[in-house]
Amino acid sequence: MQSCDWPSRFLDLKREIVSATTEDRLTASWNDLLNELAQRTAEIAQEGPDFLPQVTFADLEKLTPEEMDVIRRKGTVIIRDVVDSKEASGWKTTLDEFIKANPHADGFPEGDKQFFHL
Repeated sequence: MQSCDWPSRFLDLKREIVSATTEDRLTASWNDLLNELAQRTAEIAQEGPDFLPQVTFADLEKLTPEEMDVIRRKGTVIIRDVVDSKEASGWKTTLDEFIKANPHADGFPEGDKQFFHL
């Protein structure tokens, strides 16, 4: 990272914007955020993979308001059984054949491509 010398007027503006009171509020807010992150990290560590809510595709329309609240709070959901396993296996086989026939296809990581730009 490259450092540069800013004109002193920027430091003066910064001091004007961030008064001692503002600094105290920002510090308190930052500490609140760190505490919240510590709590969420402990919750995730305790629940492990079960932390992420999971639902089958067929049950999406049957979710209770409580289940929807959990999904909203956690910000994600794993939806299972969207595609039949046999159909998904067929897609994978087709993709494997395509990649074998087109080794020049862009993807990464190099040497063991898992993601392709097709």
